[in-house]
Amino acid sequence: MEDHQFTLNKSPAFVIIAAALFFCALQSCSDRGNLSDHQSILRDATESSGETPLSQPEAESALHTITPLLQPEAESALRTIMLQFPEYLDVGLKDAVEKIETLRTSSNNFLENTGTETLAAVRAAWLSAHNAYEQTTLYRKLFESFAEEPAVLQLTEHQYFIDHWPIYAGYIDYLDNYPGSGLVNDMTVALTPESIRAQHGLLDIHEATLGFHALEFQLWGENVNGVDARPYDDFIKVTDVALPTAIEGVPAEQLPRSRRRQFLALGVEELSSETDSLFKTWNSERPSILAALEQLDSRTIIYRLAGAFISTLDDEILLPSLYPMLNGDINEGLHAVFSHASQDAEGAQLFGMEQLLTESSATGRTLDEILGTLSDDYAEYFLRNLDAGKACLDRLYSKNASSHITDNEFAVVECINLMQNMIEYLEQIRNLTAGLG
Repeated sequence: MEDHQFTLNKSPAFVIIAAALFFCALQSCSDRGNLSDHQSILRDATESSGETPLSQPEAESALHTITPLLQPEAESALRTIMLQFPEYLDVGLKDAVEKIETLRTSSNNFLENTGTETLAAVRAAWLSAHNAYEQTTLYRKLFESFAEEPAVLQLTEHQYFIDHWPIYAGYIDYLDNYPGSGLVNDMTVALTPESIRAQHGLLDIHEATLGFHALEFQLWGENVNGVDARPYDDFIKVTDVALPTAIEGVPAEQLPRSRRRQFLALGVEELSSETDSLFKTWNSERPSILAALEQLDSRTIIYRLAGAFISTLDDEILLPSLYPMLNGDINEGLHAVFSHASQDAEGAQLFGMEQLLTESSATGRTLDEILGTLSDDYAEYFLRNLDAGKACLDRLYSKNASSHITDNEFAVVECINLMQNMIEYLEQIRNLTAGLG
């Protein structure tokens, strides 16, 4: 995601809080200079945990008293656990590739046998494949943390073609208020793999033609209220230009329904191809990453590990989703806005974090236990906040009885605080590594 700046609505409550924070800054009431710009927003608005953040002087004191950072047995256990992350990514990407293949089979069947049931099967396959991909989020962050720059650039490009969001849906196909919009209705653009790829982000990063969310819009349409999804007859094959759906003088293959069918087929094929390429990039880098994990000291490993966790919470949940929602941009903040499945996507991302933290290694120890030896606050509160955060996001993103996404301001703030709490505990641990990179 880029350009994640946001501005708070200027309600009286926010103005008062902003003024108080400004006065607090002038009085030097906090020296937590390493926190991100968006942290501690409305920290006291909820009573989510009641913990006291570790101040910077305490973190510096901890640095001087913990030498080495981990005892030999814990350091060995850490290395063993971290050597498991490539296996998790390997398994996760294989699962995603397999489920995208199921999506490809389902979409082909739908285009051959267009109807309500076959469309429902494609949608179910999309949800399954998307969740499988999102479960690899933390492990892709770790890949980025330990890989060389050329591989990181390749990873970034793959991810932009696979899962960029939010997207400008009207760039692809019609909207309720703009029935002629999108490339589907623009006969001047040839629908070929090369042209669709060239159109992806051509003038704006959100003008996506490829990836999960371009397909999501094609399968569900705008679906604003969660019950008016795109009808299957948008994809019915047109073979007779004399039918009422035909346009005089326009060949059958250039009619919107025909182009929509082509667009869907191309999108699924390109998603499958791009995910295969990502898997190949990972396979080529896997040996060097394993070698790095064997050789790097524990301080460097912990620094990069904490950074990957923080990036998952900050760059995948806070910045693109919760902060826009706090600013009133509800749809922009929903990861899977057309399918109304944002709660599943964010839950899948947090699952990857929980998996790495809590699954026992061959040594019998967990990563959560090892990190807990470095920070009492982390040990006592992190998993509590993780569990509460999952529940909070599920409530926030889930559909209520009226099929509208819950957008209660208090609920957004509660989720923000829980995410920020986790980031603080991770930063306490990262601060112990004393500026490593």
